[in-house]
Amino acid sequence: MNTKARKVMIIGSGNVGASAAYALLNQSICEELILVDLNKALVEGHVQDLSDAAAYMPGMMTISMRDASDCADVDIAVITVSGGALKPGQTRLDELTNTAKIVKSIVPQMMAGGFNGIFLIATNPCDIITWQVWKLSGLPRSQVIG
Repeated sequence: MNTKARKVMIIGSGNVGASAAYALLNQSICEELILVDLNKALVEGHVQDLSDAAAYMPGMMTISMRDASDCADVDIAVITVSGGALKPGQTRLDELTNTAKIVKSIVPQMMAGGFNGIFLIATNPCDIITWQVWKLSGLPRSQVIG
């Protein structure tokens, strides 16, 4: 039985998103890895680096970039967006306002684009953003994991 996820999309190519992408590549978790970020130059760099590394891996993995709304064929979407780095004295809850705005702009686009896979939330504050994604997506709670 093939238990690999066919296509994984990582939304947010900062430190967490890039680390997730390299882990997926190293463990041959999927057949296609798609990176999404507003910073197109950053994403292009990660795609090139990952593609170079993929050439030395035993499996075949395609690495590309696209918009979050182009997601109808995606099995798992990993949300790693952040509202910005914390300043001294701030807590993870201080990230909520900006991160929630970003998520509110992304998830409806994805649902309009036909996404029906699993959301994996890896951003802070995780529980609140996971709840927000669940509500915005309208997906069963078994498809939204934080």
